[in-house]
Amino acid sequence: MSDNHGHNSAPTKRGRGRPGQASIDKIIADADKDRVSSLEALEGLKFETGPPGVRAIKSLWTARFNAFRTHVLQQSLDVPFTGTDIIRFLDSVIGKLDAVDSGKPVPSLSIIHTACNVLRKYGEFRWSQFTSTPHDTARLESWINRAVENKRLVKGFWRKSTWIGFVTLSRMVRTFLQHFISRGTDNFDLVVYKCLSVVLVAALGCRGGDVARSNGYKGREYLQYHHIELYLESGAKPEYKNLRGIVTLEYVKGSKDKVNASQVRYLKPLDDSELIHVDPIALLLVHCLRNGLVQGTTVQEILNDAAARPDRHVQWKYPDRPVLTAWARRPKRCDLDTVTGPHQITNTIKLMGMLSVLLGRAYGHALRLGAARDFAHLPSRKTHASTDEVRNYLGHSHAAAAAGTTERYVGDLYREVWNERAEGGGVQHHREPRFAVDGFAQFETVEQPVTREEIQTELDENGSTRDISSLTIIEKKTLHQRVRRKRLEAFNQSAMAEPRGHQPGAAPSLPMSHPLTPISVNIPHRPATGNVNGTTPISEKTHTSLRTNDNDPTDLWTLDPVILDEDSLEQVDASESDINALQAVVFPANDDGGTMDSDEDEAPDEYEGLRGVATNAAMREFDEEAAGVVLGMSTTALPTARTAVPTTRTSLSTISTTSVNRTAPNTRTSPATSATAVIVSAPLIPISVSSAAHEWIDSYAKYNVVKNSQFATQWKEFYNGEASFDESVGNHSMRGNSRNEPSPYMFHCRQTPACTYRTIKLGLLEQHEGSCNDDLVAAAAHEEPDTSILRCHHPGCSFETSSGRRSLEKHRQDTHDWIPKPCEHGCEPGKIYFKKSAYTDHQIKMHSGRWPAVCSFPECTEQKQFKDQHTLAYHLTKAHGLTDAQARLPYLPPIPAKRQWVVQSCFKSGCTNTTMMPSKSRMLLHLTSYHKLETDAADDLIEKNAKFEMVIPKARVLGPAGNAKKRNKDRAFTDADEAEDAPSAHGAAKRSKKQTSVEEDESEDAPLTGITKKGSKKQAPSKENKADDAPSRLANVQAAPKKRKEKK
Repeated sequence: MSDNHGHNSAPTKRGRGRPGQASIDKIIADADKDRVSSLEALEGLKFETGPPGVRAIKSLWTARFNAFRTHVLQQSLDVPFTGTDIIRFLDSVIGKLDAVDSGKPVPSLSIIHTACNVLRKYGEFRWSQFTSTPHDTARLESWINRAVENKRLVKGFWRKSTWIGFVTLSRMVRTFLQHFISRGTDNFDLVVYKCLSVVLVAALGCRGGDVARSNGYKGREYLQYHHIELYLESGAKPEYKNLRGIVTLEYVKGSKDKVNASQVRYLKPLDDSELIHVDPIALLLVHCLRNGLVQGTTVQEILNDAAARPDRHVQWKYPDRPVLTAWARRPKRCDLDTVTGPHQITNTIKLMGMLSVLLGRAYGHALRLGAARDFAHLPSRKTHASTDEVRNYLGHSHAAAAAGTTERYVGDLYREVWNERAEGGGVQHHREPRFAVDGFAQFETVEQPVTREEIQTELDENGSTRDISSLTIIEKKTLHQRVRRKRLEAFNQSAMAEPRGHQPGAAPSLPMSHPLTPISVNIPHRPATGNVNGTTPISEKTHTSLRTNDNDPTDLWTLDPVILDEDSLEQVDASESDINALQAVVFPANDDGGTMDSDEDEAPDEYEGLRGVATNAAMREFDEEAAGVVLGMSTTALPTARTAVPTTRTSLSTISTTSVNRTAPNTRTSPATSATAVIVSAPLIPISVSSAAHEWIDSYAKYNVVKNSQFATQWKEFYNGEASFDESVGNHSMRGNSRNEPSPYMFHCRQTPACTYRTIKLGLLEQHEGSCNDDLVAAAAHEEPDTSILRCHHPGCSFETSSGRRSLEKHRQDTHDWIPKPCEHGCEPGKIYFKKSAYTDHQIKMHSGRWPAVCSFPECTEQKQFKDQHTLAYHLTKAHGLTDAQARLPYLPPIPAKRQWVVQSCFKSGCTNTTMMPSKSRMLLHLTSYHKLETDAADDLIEKNAKFEMVIPKARVLGPAGNAKKRNKDRAFTDADEAEDAPSAHGAAKRSKKQTSVEEDESEDAPLTGITKKGSKKQAPSKENKADDAPSRLANVQAAPKKRKEKK
């Protein structure tokens, strides 16, 4: 054996081991297992890289291309394709892609670039021998040039970009708040939250997908409360102006799956308190106070709690909850545990643009464009950003700086940019959109009912051969949105814009009864009882209990009622799947304004071919912008034509809280005496004092006035204690935390400028406006108001009224003197009518000789018998296009003549009283009180001697829906009759002063006009009046507290 052999056979000393030896040993130990698992991993590879949105785009284009190769080229998918195959595919597919934008004739060139890039990457991934040569590139460029010349492709961005900077946004948010405070909403929580979502994104200068959860993601990639730090600086007093904020954007575009790649923004309260409506910290505190997300129910309690903590931070009760939440229904509210997507921000900014009459496209990414433009025009100052001097100092190469290395060394940019943008009220740039001079004209133009002719024209223009009668609810609604969007586009092209240099923040385009000052509710609210906080202690809230919405399309029913109608979708007769389809139709996932900087989960314009598979079939057939749903809003939200528009921004330091009339909500108050029923708060503290901001935040955190027809109907039971909150108004309102107890919204007469009539029910308002005129208002102004409160003394009855003894007497007759009985004609013997109003309604509908009836429209083939006027009116509207109420009257059954009292003096022999009796009841009162006759004897005498005349009552003017439930259901189906079913500024102005009451009155005593004989403020009794006595009592308690005390 040689020496070398002996030396090589000797054991080797390892010492401390070679680098990597531990991992090498593990590889050797797991060799058999890894041999199998590595093969499985290789076999499972798919062409899927990038965020979810990009992956979906790749899947779409490869599926299209493979289908083309299989069926057109008849190629095997196992062999590589060539550049020629790509050109042939593109030439074929561009004629088969539907343009997303209305009026866009052909697809954009950008989607061809996207398709080429995807297919080349796909070839490289699938086949090692695949190549793309310069020859292929040159031929492709030649084909693209010819396609553009032949108008088969659009080069550039089809949509115009919009810059919404600080000044423009300030006006939009101010108008938004003014609109919903003055016009009402069924949950002010959503109004505050919508403002917060838009202002927060604008203040951070980020994308919507940086704070909301982008489409395709399933985890917690969104802004949560623990990402927001609100704190008091060391030694600072617990005042709002001393708060500071740090917002960490953990999941920004391109870095959602990266660790420690977050961006940080810095905030503090705005110096100008007149801009508090666009202060993200103030809006965040209001939102958190209303929803119980912080410790305390006032801003001062929050600050005191933070000052008492060692870290002086505001404590979030639920730090893992999303900041931007989805919306829920019944009641409509913020679903605090469910995150939303960027589409919600886009929908809100569109609505703000509509309400402020913005002459330009409003969309989510316009906030980011405006932020970039504002920042670029800020005064020069040292930014401490990553500059070339910093790169040179660190010794970094240009390549390292370009890769972001120097930027990571420097860290975040410490600037309170939102405050800098707000300095001096902000600067309006020339490229920012302008506002229309005539703010109300847009509503009047767009909100006109959509006619059958317009729908048919829209079908014809799209090459459809379908008949209108065959369309589904979803399809009809979508066509309505298309028509209205075209109207809006036409308005924007023809409207006159405000002059250049006009400060948008100075003149709100809509008036508001409550300026941006502390708000007072319009009527008192019932005291809270029991535990109404509705929050879960932080110790009881676990991480796993938080719900996330994996598929979160915009819920149409969760939109604020002013957008789509108060409660129409709660009554809509449609399946859940149809409603979900409609959501996808009116809210497309992408609307980035043609910029390349859109959210990664939302396909930009160059990816528009993806949108056909991103949503359901309804969206593929009727893809619409979210602006369309705004155009379907109820006309009850429209401003009145006579309301003055302020021309200068009102200083908060000189305004008192708006006066609140506390008189009966269903009566007209005399202008001469109404001053005694007005409560005015003390003037605000000067704006330089921090407490003014406190007062604004607290007032908005408390405001809880509800505009909802079902809430108004159930309000009396809740107030009287006949039903609990959850059993009554709890289904339509929120309570607890910092909110006041919910109170009903008051509708005010819009027919006559000097009229002070108000009510909590829209139906009563329409009835009143049908007969209100200047003469009656003038007569009522000279009458001495009756502020006394009359109570029914029947055991167990809590009825009270301030409308006089006649109202109390009618209540007694209809409620307590009424003897329940079945129909006197013998129909349904087992059915007992316990209320006179129900019995009267039955007689009118079933035994008046008019109903049931068939349609008398010429050539109508419908043989169905309609049970009442509402169903026949609905048929005439939908089947024959008679959208005008007057046009339907000739086709309604004639109203039979009835007796009407003739004004006369007493006919009893020997009576010397020459007073003219205006009604049968007045004569009856005269006979029983003056002549001391028994009631039965007086009735007999009247029947034998009184004078009556036979008259045909005026036909009532009705829409196709009768009660509130049916009216809302019809609105969800079509809005062809909104002009007559819902009050609007232009609708009320055009309404004839001679229009009769909405309710036919079969009583001989009731005046046909619905007004008492002297033209007083009291209405003719109706069955709805009784349901409103509770708020009437509440208002009158404030109007006459001394009398109420004496009564007690």
